[in-house]
Amino acid sequence: MKDQNEENLKSIFDENSLDKTLKKAKRISFLRTLPMSAIVCILIVFGVYRANTWWKNNKGSEIASNQTIRDTVMKAP
Repeated sequence: MKDQNEENLKSIFDENSLDKTLKKAKRISFLRTLPMSAIVCILIVFGVYRANTWWKNNKGSEIASNQTIRDTVMKAP
């Protein structure tokens, strides 16, 4: 009985089987990481785009009006 269990354990933990398992685990972890990384990058780019749009809409018009006022004052006789 003991010999049969040892043979089963040896067949489970032989080099080829461990290499296959390790390669499969690496592939699965890579395939999990890749979509997550892509989603995070897309969210960061979208967030920066939205922040830039907000900045242009809110602060841009204020800065533009101040520049217009300064330009008008500088050009006044």
